[in-house]
Amino acid sequence: MGYYDNYLVDNHSCVIVGVQATAARMSQETVAAQDMLTRFAHWQGRTPESAAADTTYGNGEFLQWLADRSITPYMRTRDSIHRKNSPFYGPEQFTYQPEHNRYICPAGQVLNNGGRKRRNRTYAYIGTRKRCGACSLKAQCTSGVFRSLAIHMDEPARQRAPDLAKTPEFANAKRRRRRWKLCSRNSRIRSVCVACDCGD
Repeated sequence: MGYYDNYLVDNHSCVIVGVQATAARMSQETVAAQDMLTRFAHWQGRTPESAAADTTYGNGEFLQWLADRSITPYMRTRDSIHRKNSPFYGPEQFTYQPEHNRYICPAGQVLNNGGRKRRNRTYAYIGTRKRCGACSLKAQCTSGVFRSLAIHMDEPARQRAPDLAKTPEFANAKRRRRRWKLCSRNSRIRSVCVACDCGD
């Protein structure tokens, strides 16, 4: 069985402030990150201002966990290969109407809430055979009878990440994190780098 060494690194000084070993599974990396950030906050008496990490950590649960603690996430979201390679409209092409808890498709049709799927932590929004069947944009939207969307329960936190990725702060955090990884000379290291003031 393989293992990963997970490191928590102060992004300003490049000093390692936390270490945790986990099984070599992607799902365990965010668990380790949460544990290390929690221990760091207990040790320092405050939470880090931000966390920078690779796309592996960019899932809805971890992004929401950071948001709940006012830690700015500098990491890209982890989208499925299916979404990236799909020839159809992505969720970003649909408009959410929070007052009705529904989505509006590019053709102006409604996708109503179809309930929650606990297993993959998503809400289903679905069109209808009648609305989608005669739509002139159907070939660009779905190959099925009607279109459906699977929206992550923590979608607001996921949507914030791409906006942060366009900021100078994101570029700076990424550059500092890369500098530490180059210094480590160990390509198997999985790390979360926190940008915070470790003085005083």
